[in-house]
Amino acid sequence: MNMETEGCNIRKVAWDQEIVELERFFNSVSLSATPIIVNAWTRITDPSLFVRTHLDILKAQNGNERYLPYMERLQELKLILSN
Repeated sequence: MNMETEGCNIRKVAWDQEIVELERFFNSVSLSATPIIVNAWTRITDPSLFVRTHLDILKAQNGNERYLPYMERLQELKLILSN
């Protein structure tokens, strides 16, 4: 059974607003050149590269749920940098 032809439409919900908010935030802060430890299992060794690549991926895969972890990681970093 082909879900696309059987009427089961999978709808992508765009993340435009979330991406704009994340871009605005990261453009307004100065990112450290030193690694940032997010939690016990996550260490960001190059924060600028991390943010740039994650935003590029989100823009290219806007609304694709497989790429939601990229947004969640940026949101977690934003929370850390906001405190």
